[in-house]
Amino acid sequence: MITFRQSILWRINIARLAALRAAHAGFNPVAALLPKQGVSAVLCGRNDNYTPDFKERLETCLDWAFARGLAEAVWVEWNPPAQQPLLATELTRKYPRLRAYVVPERIHREVCGNPAFKLMEYHAKNVGIRRASTEWICGTNSDIIWGADVFPWFSLLRSGVVYQTRRVDFQWKGEPVTPALLRDPARRLKFYRDDYVPLDGAGDFTLAERSLWFRVRGYDESMRKQKLHCDSRGVYQFLASGAKVVRIGTTFHMDHSNSSQRGVFAKDGVDLSPQDGIPYQNPDSWGFAEARETLLQER
Repeated sequence: MITFRQSILWRINIARLAALRAAHAGFNPVAALLPKQGVSAVLCGRNDNYTPDFKERLETCLDWAFARGLAEAVWVEWNPPAQQPLLATELTRKYPRLRAYVVPERIHREVCGNPAFKLMEYHAKNVGIRRASTEWICGTNSDIIWGADVFPWFSLLRSGVVYQTRRVDFQWKGEPVTPALLRDPARRLKFYRDDYVPLDGAGDFTLAERSLWFRVRGYDESMRKQKLHCDSRGVYQFLASGAKVVRIGTTFHMDHSNSSQRGVFAKDGVDLSPQDGIPYQNPDSWGFAEARETLLQER
């Protein structure tokens, strides 16, 4: 049952988010004439087929985003399986605007506090955020298609704002993505709420200026046994720094059988209250700033 107080807060949140979007768009009435800001997408993973057709999903998302104005992708390959080839090798050959960083098992063992984890997602994203070359950086995922309504906002980006999107679970059958496919209502499985801050699925799309990411020092690196809600924890950290959240469009999650929306798995870690201990304080070396880097191949 929804209480009267919850009902009022829900309406206030809707009005607040609408006002932020309107004020933001109104700030630049000639947005179509303005140049787009360069945006980096930071993604992470490993070649263990964590989701079915992982590599194909990742490349489908990259093909779509690069064709629509993504300036750079930073791929962080974490704790790669010893018997599998690096995804980074092929990705850097295929995408001239992609750079890759490989984090070895040794570092994984040092920071991982949960034996169910093979990938420390938010430690990995910090590695990429720290090393992205553009002024705007988006933490995202390898099975997330940015909607066509997202890219026009790259001409309207403003300091002090964190940009999120509304998540839609989407049925992907292995084909190339087209605008018509994303509009097909038969493929849309679930719409997520976007009337509260943070929006659902914050890890799918969190875009902020480089200086703001560095001000908050990335995602919380003390979270070594947790995964779920670490993305929302990062947004609460932005809010604690004085930033505002604006929704700028839709992202489409390529649904799969081991999604956290299908149930809680060991890979999701222990329970976490995302607002506890905010603001957190990562060390100056967050994102392994002091790690020695060895060149494996170009980019």
